[in-house]
Amino acid sequence: MSPNDAGEYTFDRVEHMSIPAEPNRELEVAERAFELARGVGLGADEADEVRLAVIEAVINAIEHGRNEQGRVQVSFSTGSRPARLAVTVGDSGRGFDPSRVAAPNIAEKIGTNQRKRGWGLKLMRSLMDEVIVDSSAKGTRVTLIKQAKVLPGLG
Repeated sequence: MSPNDAGEYTFDRVEHMSIPAEPNRELEVAERAFELARGVGLGADEADEVRLAVIEAVINAIEHGRNEQGRVQVSFSTGSRPARLAVTVGDSGRGFDPSRVAAPNIAEKIGTNQRKRGWGLKLMRSLMDEVIVDSSAKGTRVTLIKQAKVLPGLG
């Protein structure tokens, strides 16, 4: 992702990371996202929201979108005026149609052997200001964007 790919936002800096598609590797990506969020001026709660959304995005990429090298590609774009962070998680999986992802119904799963998964996109969308999903048969890119909240009278 180039600094200006994420919607109408502009960014000052881009950093890339490539991780093995292995369990628990999402944690190192999430920690880097948290550090960058705090570094550009996002509040602690906003940075925690970024961390949770990134964990979901990377877990999905690990589970569904490994590339030939068994890696997940991540880019972080940061801006300081206003404080904002975009994290793009890319994979080489078979892709999916995000409009066909139904909201999970936990009540239907309680007391059954069904997996209690399927909350990723809904959670990402509730935590971030914007979630852009670009998916095709060649892979999926999920871009998570968070901008610092401006307190009334301070913006």
